[in-house]
Amino acid sequence: ARAGGAGDAARGPGNDWPSVLATLIDHGFDWPWIERATSRQLSLFYRIAVQRERALRADRVEDINAGFAGGRDVTAFIQKLRNPL
Repeated sequence: ARAGGAGDAARGPGNDWPSVLATLIDHGFDWPWIERATSRQLSLFYRIAVQRERALRADRVEDINAGFAGGRDVTAFIQKLRNPL
């Protein structure tokens, strides 16, 4: 198979299983569950975990950007965050 093809994302993480396992453990999956899971399940939950990490990172960047920008928009944003759901 050639590297970088369109089907690479669909095939899962490839040979980087140590990173997959470490990521899943970081996200709270326990070893007994991981041992019973199929490679398809591991790949699915790995992709979801990485998506969540990226979304949280993007949120942090936006928060930092808002903090540096200052002004009324930031004050309203902070008030919105501090209000209970």
